[in-house]
Amino acid sequence: MAQQQGVAVKTSAEALQQAIDDNFWQAEYRDYRRTSI
Repeated sequence: MAQQQGVAVKTSAEALQQAIDDNFWQAEYRDYRRTSI
């Protein structure tokens, strides 16, 4: 919608999705290992 209104840079859907994926935080968790108490 912003692209249609001229207030955002026009890009393809693929380029927009790639930009979102590149800038979106991705959780990276260590492997969980339960230890005895």
